[in-house]
Amino acid sequence: MSFVCTARDSQPQLTGDSVVVPIGYDDAEPKSYSLLIAFDTMAGGEAEFFFCVIEQNHETNTETRYWSGLEVAKFTSDEDRVFILRALLDGTRELLQHNSPKLVFCFPLVPKWS
Repeated sequence: MSFVCTARDSQPQLTGDSVVVPIGYDDAEPKSYSLLIAFDTMAGGEAEFFFCVIEQNHETNTETRYWSGLEVAKFTSDEDRVFILRALLDGTRELLQHNSPKLVFCFPLVPKWS
């Protein structure tokens, strides 16, 4: 697999109540990669912020969601991840401007240090 980063040139796209940002493709396999940035409704009606990288396999019409930067680091470079982070921040701004939630929760994953 050879990931080609396109995040530096991608614009956030509002899709319903979510934001999708194309961030790359694989030049050896029929796959593309996007950020999905959205809110999910928690019990009690409050909004929970989430994002993930989605790998779409166009040959098998399947997708894989990556919820961890450790997983994404396996197929991206340090430089790619800088552009992906910028795309995430731009997409988050777009989402906040569109939804204007009064309160948002985000529960970060805490790594286990050995």
